[in-house]
Amino acid sequence: MTTSAFVKTTTKRQGADTMSKQQLMNGITELNPSADPTWLEHFDEPALRLYLDHLQLTIEPRGTSWERTSETTAVVCRRSAA
Repeated sequence: MTTSAFVKTTTKRQGADTMSKQQLMNGITELNPSADPTWLEHFDEPALRLYLDHLQLTIEPRGTSWERTSETTAVVCRRSAA
């Protein structure tokens, strides 16, 4: 079993909602080794959970469905400064 598969399986088995902050950080650093644990400490559990969910979606095959959360908008646009 690959590390990613382990994290995904562990998260689904435990449920991301029941994971501790340290478990969330461990899952994130396994999927994204460049994420510095001291930097992750600054985020609360809901933010870490959202990021871990995002990372897990990125390892899914293309075409896998996902649900947009209320924190993200579907369309982003900018107004010109002029």
